[in-house]
Amino acid sequence: MTKMLELLKLEYEPVAIYRADSIPKGAAVQEDGFCSVPTLLFTVVKTGKKAAATIDTVRCPNAKVGYGFNTEENIDGSALFLSCGIEGKMPGMKKKKSPRHAKIYLEGQKGYQNNDVIVFAPISIALAENAPIEVVVFYAAPNHLSALCTLVSYDSETAEAGTIMPYSAGCQSIYQMAKNEGERENPRAILGMTDFTPRQFADPDKLTFAVPYSLYQRMESNADTSFLVEQEWQSLIGKQR
Repeated sequence: MTKMLELLKLEYEPVAIYRADSIPKGAAVQEDGFCSVPTLLFTVVKTGKKAAATIDTVRCPNAKVGYGFNTEENIDGSALFLSCGIEGKMPGMKKKKSPRHAKIYLEGQKGYQNNDVIVFAPISIALAENAPIEVVVFYAAPNHLSALCTLVSYDSETAEAGTIMPYSAGCQSIYQMAKNEGERENPRAILGMTDFTPRQFADPDKLTFAVPYSLYQRMESNADTSFLVEQEWQSLIGKQR
């Protein structure tokens, strides 16, 4: 266990997300249902085992965008899915007023056209295997989210918010948006899992907190000189446990 995770005393181990050439042996792959988040994130969170997907195993058109599969080809379908749908063929989620509004939102996020495998794994396993980690996702309750937000901004050299909570699909908040942030000079954390669809499978008191791996490394390097070693945090988290 790393120093940061030891001090945070999280209920669940963070999940690392990265790309691979093939599905790892023994990894969970979606077999039923439409939403991919239960298999890819919650399976790893709750079991401590890997999960993975390819463009063929992801069934939701919005998730194909969120996980970086053929983004340009799927953006029109995703816009329809988020808004009005296609009468008689595909229901609309009514989360955007029209396909035009949905496209403005979707095109505002940088796409990634990766046709390889996306892998979710406990951070300890990913680090031990020297995996090419892109994003790290915490699944946490309010007290831990408070600590994570504070730690993200601990060494910030800008007045900009260190954590943002944008509208997003669940898959976009745990991968695409956090990966986008990793390309900014001052990367921010994404507070997510506000999408109604995956929330049906989430604990009612938990949200996700996704960071690009470079930001995770900064958080790790700052942990033992931060508030995490002070009595205020230790007392708060002690009461929660």
